[in-house]
Amino acid sequence: MSNTKKTKETVKNTDLSALKKEITEQKKELMTLRFKLKLGELSDRSGFKKARKKIARAFTELNKK
Repeated sequence: MSNTKKTKETVKNTDLSALKKEITEQKKELMTLRFKLKLGELSDRSGFKKARKKIARAFTELNKK
């Protein structure tokens, strides 16, 4: 099973408070990445896409419940 499928299954099996916590954590991660980008400390920009996808998955499951 690929890592993406594991992530999707993990998100599907979490409760509402854990989903809200995940969204908050990923938003903080995005903010940190933006700061690092502006300071020139970021070499790999793939973290932006990954964090946005995690937020989208969590919001999707939150809206389903």
